[in-house]
Amino acid sequence: MTEQCEICGVREARFICRDCGKKICSNCFVPGTWKCVNCEQVTVVNTVSPAKMFPWLEFLPLLGFSLVFIGMLLMFLSVFPSMGTAESSGGIVFILGFIPIAIGYGPQGQWIASLATIAAVVLLIGLILFVKKRIVYR
Repeated sequence: MTEQCEICGVREARFICRDCGKKICSNCFVPGTWKCVNCEQVTVVNTVSPAKMFPWLEFLPLLGFSLVFIGMLLMFLSVFPSMGTAESSGGIVFILGFIPIAIGYGPQGQWIASLATIAAVVLLIGLILFVKKRIVYR
């Protein structure tokens, strides 16, 4: 004696849902999850997408580009106060692994290197969060 599907009631039941335990036919069965169509729909409805959980993460690439642009602009503008004098200032940031190393020269070199280091650290944090989001939720 064969049992009928507990969802549609038309076909012969060949599977058992792993969530609710109902006997189901091949049309009401989702092979990838071993669930019936009813339990699969509940799972999909209850799933929250990462974009809804962390909507601000989508703006991190733009934020990173903006910080790099502002840092370069500050370095460019630092030349103007000392134009025409022998004293000029500047700075550069090297990133070794995740450690920013700043070098500054001239009277305003310390400030330039500090601002560039802060911009580099913020950019690295944003990059780490952006990459972490892409790895975890794909």
